[in-house]
Amino acid sequence: MPTLFRFLSVVIVLAIIGGAGMVYLAYFVHPKARELTVRIPSEKLVPQQIAPPAEAAPPPEASEPESPEAPGGAIEPPKQPE
Repeated sequence: MPTLFRFLSVVIVLAIIGGAGMVYLAYFVHPKARELTVRIPSEKLVPQQIAPPAEAAPPPEASEPESPEAPGGAIEPPKQPE
């Protein structure tokens, strides 16, 4: 049991130190504002021709779907083999 308390106390102390470091960085370190320029090659600016999609096949004829529902909307019980 003493090793568990020792482990938990070390983890808690490390968590407090980490949290204090994050608070310090958040409140006392200010980033420098500067202008940023990114050069983009001209090849990237020229739009590329995209081929139109191939003609799609006509949709199959709609047949009546097989469903387990009876005409009244109730589900029929499974048929027992004889």
